[in-house]
Amino acid sequence: MRAFIKKDTGKVAVRVRWNSKQSEVTFITGLYAEEAKWDSDSQKAKKGTTHNVRKMSFTASKINSAISDFKQEIENCMDMCSLKNEVHTPGKLKKMVNDHLDRNEKEIEIFSKEVKWSCLLLLIQTMTDSNSIKTILKN
Repeated sequence: MRAFIKKDTGKVAVRVRWNSKQSEVTFITGLYAEEAKWDSDSQKAKKGTTHNVRKMSFTASKINSAISDFKQEIENCMDMCSLKNEVHTPGKLKKMVNDHLDRNEKEIEIFSKEVKWSCLLLLIQTMTDSNSIKTILKN
């Protein structure tokens, strides 16, 4: 397991990766770090730093805590599979960790809100009757 920062078009996203000989699972933490304030050896944000990325601010303690939470939950899920004598697949591991960190429902909820909002905007764009728009907005 390791934490790392992924550079992608100027964004530096903090991710946690678990891998074995057969597979690899990457978890996106939803946090960002400044490369200059990242300790590559310890794979954590440098203590006492604040990371201002993409108009957001993240403290080192928040970043490092999230990394620790992911690592601990990955270990817990691996232990659970081992105790139950079950084989973990990358998909199963990812689902278990995200479920235990209460991440799946939030992602689905955000997605459904975005879809509803997009559908509403599309509907409003196609309508010309202002009374119909007011009725939809009330609901």
